[in-house]
Amino acid sequence: MSSINNAARWQSNLSIAEEAIQQQGQLSRISELRNEIDGLDGDIARLLAERLSMVQKIGDLKAQAKLPVLDNIREVEVLQRAKDATSDPASKESLEKIFRVIMEQSRKLQARPKSEKARLTFPKVLVIGVGLIGGSLIRQIKHIMPDTSVFGCDEPIRLLPVFEEGLIDKGDFDFTGLLPEAFLIVLASSPDRNIRHLKKIAPHLKRGQLVIDVTSTKATICKLAERLDLKGAEFIGGHPFMGSEKQGFSASSEVQVDGAVFCLSPTSKSSEVSIGRITRWLCDLNFQVEIMDAQTHDLVAARISHLVQMVAVAMGSSMNDSLTDDELKTIPRISGKTFRELRRLMNSPADMWFEITQQNAPELIHCLNDLRLKLWDIAQAIETGDDTKLKQHFERASQIP
Repeated sequence: MSSINNAARWQSNLSIAEEAIQQQGQLSRISELRNEIDGLDGDIARLLAERLSMVQKIGDLKAQAKLPVLDNIREVEVLQRAKDATSDPASKESLEKIFRVIMEQSRKLQARPKSEKARLTFPKVLVIGVGLIGGSLIRQIKHIMPDTSVFGCDEPIRLLPVFEEGLIDKGDFDFTGLLPEAFLIVLASSPDRNIRHLKKIAPHLKRGQLVIDVTSTKATICKLAERLDLKGAEFIGGHPFMGSEKQGFSASSEVQVDGAVFCLSPTSKSSEVSIGRITRWLCDLNFQVEIMDAQTHDLVAARISHLVQMVAVAMGSSMNDSLTDDELKTIPRISGKTFRELRRLMNSPADMWFEITQQNAPELIHCLNDLRLKLWDIAQAIETGDDTKLKQHFERASQIP
């Protein structure tokens, strides 16, 4: 009898243990699903925030056109699309109720006075590198979107003047304390430093964050972003076509931002939602946004920017070697607008341009070799008096849009 009782107790204990193991497995799975839900909740919240931002803009347009806030036909269409997202009847009912609440809040938002509306696509922005371009962006953000919290990351001596002008809310030489709060991270240092910064911040990023850069070459940093584990964050390559031959934050107030082109190069870690968000944000900052892949960007930039810089440097070097000091002194007195612009490029920082040329070396070398052949052909036409050949070069040049 004792053996039977022991066996029964052993069987009972085994059942309890199996039940406990099963329960533990279920709890573990519940935890996993909740983590997935937390990630989805973050995505939903960001999408809703983006939707509400668009709703406000539509509200402004309605007010200008003297149209009513309520559009019954539009709301019926929205509800139908929401219900069409699932085939489950219970889910259809739930989605309809959720979207009715969303539209109710949208109407309230559109009805608010314009002065009460805040449109902060990225409420907190971290700019890593507060030099010429980083400083220009910070100035524009604070000018157009004063309620945005802007954090700066750089060496203390570089951050001091930015603090003194009241342009950043927080600043540190180490990004670790600033990064977790940021919705948007802008890598605004030199090309090589931006590469190092991206590698350094990657393990500390999180889902919901967006990283962009301002490097004037795109293939290198975009390929790196695609290889790195960004912990769910997204990356979009960026290049604002603005700047100066000068360096540092002190020169950032001279940079013309309004109307400047900001090129975006999406990657495999760029969602359509994020591309749309950063595009609208940049447009609100008065940029003109152009979207092109990294390879096309580098090919075009090599010809319209990097080659022009090298031509200016070559001209300056040649003039310095071939003209006397007295002859060089006459240049400022007789030069026109075109040469003055080239003269500005001649003063560009060599160290930064070395980094740019190395990151875009294949395209730039191809451009330089092609230009060398064209210059040789033009020289031959002039030497031999071949006006037909010279006219052909002028004609081909005039065909550029």
